[in-house]
Amino acid sequence: MSVTEALLLNATQAAELLAICPKTLFNLTAPRGPIRPVRLGRAVRYSRASLEQFVAQRQEATT
Repeated sequence: MSVTEALLLNATQAAELLAICPKTLFNLTAPRGPIRPVRLGRAVRYSRASLEQFVAQRQEATT
């Protein structure tokens, strides 16, 4: 399964999808930032929907 098909992404995959480094993603993750992660036990994952919403909000803010 490729990154573009997965429902939940790990931090490395999510950062790759956003074209940012994992540390930047960490800083953008709630409670530090606006991206809300999905926690499965100790695992932290990111939904494609929340990443797409983040990008859409950023686009609206810059236009």
